[in-house]
Amino acid sequence: MIDWMRAAELYEDFGEEQFVEILEAFVLDIKTGREQLVAAVVPEEQRAAFHFLKGAALNIGLSEVAKNCALGERAVANAGNVAEIKAEVLNCADLDCMVLLREWRARLGVG
Repeated sequence: MIDWMRAAELYEDFGEEQFVEILEAFVLDIKTGREQLVAAVVPEEQRAAFHFLKGAALNIGLSEVAKNCALGERAVANAGNVAEIKAEVLNCADLDCMVLLREWRARLGVG
């Protein structure tokens, strides 16, 4: 789920040109975070990857990704099974990124 109000705030604060740059930077952050999460084996790596992705997701308004990353952080802290949460985060991040990039203009009423 995407918090379109957060995206609208960023658009209003920075304007279209910088908003597009923010989206591009976010996509790179998500790619980096995904790679870190996929490669993470030990708990500290997993926690760091979930935390990084959570921050990136909150910044741009991907509330479901952020929520699932927080669940992943808690699972790591409690020595739980993170495989299912990890898969959900990866899937959700991909889908929400695609929707955000494809629909932001229409959702924000731009151009």
